Amino acid sequence: MVLMGQTKLWWQAIPVFTAIALTSIAAYYTLAFGARIERVLGETGIRILMRLMGLVLAAMAVQFVLNGISDIWPGSSRVRP
Repeated sequence: MVLMGQTKLWWQAIPVFTAIALTSIAAYYTLAFGARIERVLGETGIRILMRLMGLVLAAMAVQFVLNGISDIWPGSSRVRP
């Protein structure tokens, strides 16, 4: 949704829709084969994956906050000497 707000022309939305479709397919197969994935990764692998995904989520949250701040104060994104 954030990337769709940045598109100006219809063809610029094609990569966004492609990413949405690929993410949906990956999520479906991850949920469909969850038990098999759990057996392969084991408890330690699951915990490592959970921590990595938490780190990715935190990084995305920080980026969204920074984007919001730069939208409110346009000059805040510039590096000042």
